[in-house]
Amino acid sequence: MLEPLEIHKSKLIPEVILDKQKNIFKISGKSITVNTAEFYSQIILWFEKYLTNPNKCTKLELQLEYLNSSSSIQINRLMSLLEKNEDAEKEIKIIWLYENDDELIYEIGKELQNSTKLDFKLQEIELSN
Repeated sequence: MLEPLEIHKSKLIPEVILDKQKNIFKISGKSITVNTAEFYSQIILWFEKYLTNPNKCTKLELQLEYLNSSSSIQINRLMSLLEKNEDAEKEIKIIWLYENDDELIYEIGKELQNSTKLDFKLQEIELSN
């Protein structure tokens, strides 16, 4: 059985909740760690294991307040992995959440959406206070 991956967020890393049994797949917060490849490698590895026997529907929610360019590269790696492993019987959806006045995060999401064949939705959320 695949154990959930949970990482608590800090000032430099996002919160990560990957739980096959609960069907929860979320990455949220700031992603500006110096060791980006090392940080995301554990997420990529988890998804590689998960994709050997995925749920019927996988909905990955990404709500990043800020990410550096190396984090963007790692998110692209994750999208490529998911895209490569999608099949007709196992649905993969990406939800890119962005605050209604955050043009930078919206644009990053739009670029990712344009670079993948996955079901990728941009979803505006209200500003948090």
